Amino acid sequence: MSTDFPGVNTPPAQDEVIDLGTLSPAFSGAMSITFWIRLNQRGPDRTAIVCKGDTIADAGKEWSLGYDGTGPADIEFVLNTGAGGVRQTGNTSIAQLFRWRFVAATYDGANKRIYIDGALDATTAETGNVVSSAKATSIAAVNGTASPEQEINARVGDVRLYDRALSAAEIETMWTLQGVDAIVHGLLHRWQLRETGFGVTASGAGLTKDSGPGQVNGTALNGPIGAESGLRL
Repeated sequence: MSTDFPGVNTPPAQDEVIDLGTLSPAFSGAMSITFWIRLNQRGPDRTAIVCKGDTIADAGKEWSLGYDGTGPADIEFVLNTGAGGVRQTGNTSIAQLFRWRFVAATYDGANKRIYIDGALDATTAETGNVVSSAKATSIAAVNGTASPEQEINARVGDVRLYDRALSAAEIETMWTLQGVDAIVHGLLHRWQLRETGFGVTASGAGLTKDSGPGQVNGTALNGPIGAESGLRL
């Protein structure tokens, strides 16, 4: 299972979110974020699929990976290495509805990279350590901020965080094997989002299980709904 935010084809009525708390320890000089997404409806707003931050503005985020439903460059990777959150955009659209896409972003201390469906999509130079604070971390929203950026109508599955930059070959393997790879070196957290049955509303503390070594279970708020993922997880 993955999780719908909120329903299969219905627009969001409220801000569905998986609350992950402050998520410590934080990243430092390298990191990777990956997830699978299947859009049910495009836009109309920016959506932080997985984010550590407290405002929709990039300056209020430590890191965030999501998409912008308002423009042609869908994927956005925001990273704060000391000058406020700096946004990188991809070049490939994921706007086609009802199709699973694999999105990954890496940072190695010198460059930020975005990958879509296992292929490198964009590279941007950046240096420094990722800023660390006690800001909230969440899936499918900037948690605690009432804003359009919290709206999403999509299925999301297998969200992972690594404390190193995954290689291009590793990301291609993850795309090819669709969730059954054995890439665990540097893995901090993995939320597969399959604890809730099809059509069942998810709610409650600790419902979303972290199968990575970090063991940070998430709290489902405002009723995301269980859905078929289509992934071999």
